[in-house]
Amino acid sequence: MTAVFRFSAIACCLLTASAANAMPRLGREGTGLVQSVDRNNRRFAIKLEGDARLRTFDWNKDTRFFQGYASTNPRALRSGIIVSIYYHVPFFGRPFVTKVVFLVNPTARRRGITDELGTVRGQPV
Repeated sequence: MTAVFRFSAIACCLLTASAANAMPRLGREGTGLVQSVDRNNRRFAIKLEGDARLRTFDWNKDTRFFQGYASTNPRALRSGIIVSIYYHVPFFGRPFVTKVVFLVNPTARRRGITDELGTVRGQPV
C-alpha cells in the first residue's frame, strides 16, 4: 500500500508541475561604454552604468546589432561607443548579448556635434 501511495504521489507531482524558465525571455538591459572588442572570439568588454566592474559579454550569429533604426553588423562595434545591450547570464557558460543598440553615432561623436544625451539635432543616432 505504501509503494502505491508513493508512486501515485510522485506521478501526481510530475504531471501537474508547470515549466519554469530560469532566465527572463527578454533578458536584462544595460547601457554603458564599450571598453574593448575582441572580434576573433566574438567578445567585448563594457562598463555598464551603475556597475563598478568591467563586464565581458559574447555575441553569436543570432545577436542583432542596430545603429539608429537600421540593422548593422558587429564590425561597427568599437571601443569608446555608448551602447544599450540586452543580455543573459546563464548558470553555465559565459554571459552573452542578444541585442546591441548603438546610442551615439561614432562620426558625430568625433566631430563633437552630439549633446550630453548622445543625440544629434534631437534625433537618436
